[in-house]
Amino acid sequence: MTLKNYYERLEREMPPKTAFVKEIAEECQVTEVTVRNWISYGIKPRDEAHIEVLERRTGIKREDLWDK
Repeated sequence: MTLKNYYERLEREMPPKTAFVKEIAEECQVTEVTVRNWISYGIKPRDEAHIEVLERRTGIKREDLWDK
């Protein structure tokens, strides 16, 4: 499962997805646009701490967060 797959599996309603993006953005101290780029475009964070946040919050191993 990738980060994008995880995001798409959240309820189809906006609030859970929006909440996920907002929470990640806040915890990583980045913009919501940045988080959406990680999800939608497979852009990997430069900061290892951000990848750790994504691993912890989603339960997805870092090597599986994005398509290879």
